[in-house]
Amino acid sequence: MVTAGIKIIEDQRYIRAFNRIGVEIRDFSIPFSFIYEDFKQTEKQIFESEGLPERFLPLSPRYRRWKEQHYPGRKIMQLTRRLIESLVSVSADTIMEIKRSSAAFGTRTPYAHRHQMGTFGMPQRKIVQITEEVKRRWDKIVHRWVMRLFDKYGITTYEEYISFGGFL
Repeated sequence: MVTAGIKIIEDQRYIRAFNRIGVEIRDFSIPFSFIYEDFKQTEKQIFESEGLPERFLPLSPRYRRWKEQHYPGRKIMQLTRRLIESLVSVSADTIMEIKRSSAAFGTRTPYAHRHQMGTFGMPQRKIVQITEEVKRRWDKIVHRWVMRLFDKYGITTYEEYISFGGFL
């Protein structure tokens, strides 16, 4: 939760603007929607690169031979494509729950957790990788959304931005 207090003497425009912004900022569903789109793109990159930045470990020689024989050309973690489809598009396994103050993205694919965490006999291959770079992108999405609220309610001059911490 974020709490801010501002005292502006005799300027009703600011009071009205901040009251409106205060109402709208209680609903993060808009930036969460953009974050979800970024999440899907990030997952697509992870699967297409076979794990970036943390590479998927190679398949065992025996399994690799079986896979090449039965599913030629399929990348690691894409045998049936059920897992990737649940993370980069919408399927029965997709988790995409966006609410006013929370969001959840992921997959209901039953074997996803075993791949993400690894098991005895199955190496860990992180299908979801929330890096510092990803976190920065998501921070920027929220920041831009808040700044658009400022613009929407008429707090738009450079001096006004500077007086609120220089958010440009």
